[in-house]
Amino acid sequence: FTQPGIVPDQMFSAFKWGGNPAYARGLQSYGVKDACVENTWKIETDYCNTDAPTAAPTKCTRSPDLIVTNTGTCEMNLYEWFPTGDKQRATLKPGETFTIPAVYEGQMFSSFKWGGNPAHAQGLLSYTAPEAPAGCKDYTWDIKADYCTPTCSEDVHGTKDLTVTNTGECDINLYEWFPTGDKIITSLSPGESFTQPGIVPDQMFSAFKWGGDPAYAQSLQSYAVKNACVNQVWKLESNYCTDVPATLAPATGCRKDLIVNNVGTCYFYFFKSDLDTGINTSMGPSISAGNSMTVPNVVEGEVYSLIKGVGTIQSYPIGPGCEDVTLDLKTDYCQ
Repeated sequence: FTQPGIVPDQMFSAFKWGGNPAYARGLQSYGVKDACVENTWKIETDYCNTDAPTAAPTKCTRSPDLIVTNTGTCEMNLYEWFPTGDKQRATLKPGETFTIPAVYEGQMFSSFKWGGNPAHAQGLLSYTAPEAPAGCKDYTWDIKADYCTPTCSEDVHGTKDLTVTNTGECDINLYEWFPTGDKIITSLSPGESFTQPGIVPDQMFSAFKWGGDPAYAQSLQSYAVKNACVNQVWKLESNYCTDVPATLAPATGCRKDLIVNNVGTCYFYFFKSDLDTGINTSMGPSISAGNSMTVPNVVEGEVYSLIKGVGTIQSYPIGPGCEDVTLDLKTDYCQ
């Protein structure tokens, strides 16, 4: 089936009720994260039964209640499921409890907090009332709602810190990321920590160690500040170093052009990478899908990199010879 006209944050679910409460286990959900491209959702429906069982009548003199407690740190909504759509029953703040009276076997509920943030869809939880508990005691459902991002007034932004600790065995460099190129902040030996004051939302950092070897670009780790309302902690396990870093052969001095073609569907930025400092210098505006950029007068031993967003880097050292170099590059990261 093809659903036309999807938009960001649109949510879908799939399962088969058919009068069988056991089918609730087959619940699967999907949230549209990127509406700029066609989305594909493959659902493996292997949870059904040939003969749907029927619910046995309860032997209780009273139907048990369902006591729902939010044991997490975030507000969440509680819903009852119906074939025609969910119906909200309550909103629970952290620590609050809500009681649904006279619950029957097979009755279905779900909980999550949308709040305009598509990441909250990951907090979706579901509950199907099983056979009445022994002694016909009430059902209990404890929900740890810890998927939200706390909010604060804008005057709090810039007052909190990011503490970065190197928990690995290798030296690393810490950088702040800018579209025009990374700016080195400090170097961290194993076990060392550094505190970056005054963080703000969406501030971006990266950590890696060039050491004269472009292969170290593979060890890039990145961090984006998503919650500037509280102090942040970033632990880096730097176990990617080698005893003898590879070195580049001496340059021939021959200059040539580097032609970069974007053969993908997402734009990206192109940088010249300094192997000694780890700083990336922008070669110009972003390269849109289907477009090209020519970098003149490149020489053997120089390293150039595709960088897009957080955690997307591809590096290319210039080899020997005087012929122009052509790179066909693409990235699947479109945000």
